[in-house]
Parts: sequence; C-alpha cells; structure tokens
Amino acid sequence: MHCKCQFLLSWKCFARMLVANTSMNETEHKKEQLIQILQRYGYPREFGTVIAAELRTEKAMNRMISYLLQGKPSSAEEIADEMIAIEDDRQRWIQKKTAEYNNQKYNELLAGGVDDRKKEES
Repeated sequence: MHCKCQFLLSWKCFARMLVANTSMNETEHKKEQLIQILQRYGYPREFGTVIAAELRTEKAMNRMISYLLQGKPSSAEEIADEMIAIEDDRQRWIQKKTAEYNNQKYNELLAGGVDDRKKEES
C-alpha cells in the first residue's frame, strides 16, 4: 500500500511538471512571436521583450498579438496603451475571482454557523 501511494504521488508530481513545462514552452513561443511581430513593425527587440515581460501570461500575449495584427497601431505609445489596458483587464478579473471566492467562503460560514466551526476546531 505504501509503495502504491508513493508511486501515485510521484506520478502526480511528474504530471504537474510536464504540464508546467508544456505551458512554459507555449508561453515562451508566444513571447517570441510577439517580439518578432514588433520587430517586423520596426521596433527594437528590447521593446518587444519589455512588452512580453509586462503581459506575463500566454492569454495576455495572445490578446496583444491579435491587436497588433488587426489594429495595426501606428506608434509605440498605442502599443503601450494596449498593453496597459490588457493588464488592467487581467487585474480586474483577478480581483473579481478573489471577491467571488471570499464571498463563497463567507456564505459557507453563514450557512454553517460560527458555533459549528468552533466545535470543529476544538
């Protein structure tokens, strides 16, 4: 039984590592794609690197790539403004999900009662 549990834990760790590496590779691919598009528009590689670093996530980089290909911005300022807008949207989404989680926990506390929680902790 002990060996079986250890094997399952090892397999879960391996699976997490595999997913993390795949995700990292996809993120790195998007980062490079974003940098190359900006270079085609005549901006230095460093500008693309900074934009990608600020966006951080694959989804945010996808949004920026779509903007660059469809919107065809005419200045670095427009690109920076879009980067800020994308990051603001991401921060609002994080705040919303955090508030939803906290509200769920509060409702569970109200439904279960405060006295019940104290008994469980004892």
